[in-house]
Amino acid sequence: MTERPLIYVASPLSDMPINYIEWLGIMNNEALLLFDLGWAPIIPGNDFLFFYRSPRKLSMDDILSIDREYIRASWAIRVIAERHHDGRVSAGVAHEIEFAESLSKPICRTGGEVYDAYAEWQAQM
Repeated sequence: MTERPLIYVASPLSDMPINYIEWLGIMNNEALLLFDLGWAPIIPGNDFLFFYRSPRKLSMDDILSIDREYIRASWAIRVIAERHHDGRVSAGVAHEIEFAESLSKPICRTGGEVYDAYAEWQAQM
């Protein structure tokens, strides 16, 4: 059995529902590529059913606290985009990057950085 490092997939998600679904599709496509490269991707956008169907409404602080634990457990964070389609900075992605940086996690904005982070993980094994 081969071990896989966790990688958190970050992307804007708080737009209109149709944009959320579009970003979620992009995140899932990226996650499949990451899986094929040897990673175990965490796709926080897939939690939307948990948040939607929860018997009580979770606050943004609740949601971010869950995301922080995903990031803490991950080896790296893969940032797909930092801005919404209309150019606004995603506050959620900015928070995720800031938290990952505070833990000295690799921030991967490009494919090359994904490969570098994986090689760094392999060197630690």
